[in-house]
Amino acid sequence: MRVYGDAYELMSEVFREVYEMGHIVHPYSMQNKIVKDNDDYVTKEITNYSYSLTTLRKEKYLFFADPRAKEWADQEFFERIDSQYVNPGKAWKLRKDLWEQFLNELGQFDYSYNRRIGFSLNEVINELERNPDSRQAIIAIWDPMKDPAGMGGAFRIPCSMYYQLLVRDGMVNIIYNQRSADVVTHFGNDVYLAYQLMLYISIALRLKAGYLFHNIGSLHAYKKDWPKLKQCISDIKV
Repeated sequence: MRVYGDAYELMSEVFREVYEMGHIVHPYSMQNKIVKDNDDYVTKEITNYSYSLTTLRKEKYLFFADPRAKEWADQEFFERIDSQYVNPGKAWKLRKDLWEQFLNELGQFDYSYNRRIGFSLNEVINELERNPDSRQAIIAIWDPMKDPAGMGGAFRIPCSMYYQLLVRDGMVNIIYNQRSADVVTHFGNDVYLAYQLMLYISIALRLKAGYLFHNIGSLHAYKKDWPKLKQCISDIKV
């Protein structure tokens, strides 16, 4: 497993690896859209990508591809841990160009991280308080009763599978498993939001924050974004 000491190390290497070493695949669907005949969605992909991030230093590089995303990510995180059911919330309005297309006929998103995190956030904190050595502190995002019906573009399903929190050596660590991560549009946000969740839980437990361990089934970039990815690789080295 790769170990990165800060966000600059992580993003500069991940950008390069996807662009230079990604294998070409042709997805049938993307989110809730059928893209099998759309050349824009020809994909460079690395499978089974895993790494550890030891600090959030130089966090600005997580948003190198789109600096506007930082404001969205901060608002999105607060909505994710809100005790009230929020869908669609307000964060999406900060990036209407990206999110508005995914609102359904009810003016909501097909799922919300707020509801899925909210089901178990307090229980996870309580479990780690009473049993710091627990291996059961799981925050599940994937819903096996609902999400399989969305496969093939029927409706949007989460890219995140689950977060696991482990307290070891007096630190709160987070293990984050994803089925899919778009390196240009979403990856930096995913890293930031997972790290913020670890920080939030570590504060609740009055413990130090540890490491992020991130496992991704498909780390990829779409053809429409390859020029931007190539430019990021060039600019981030300056």
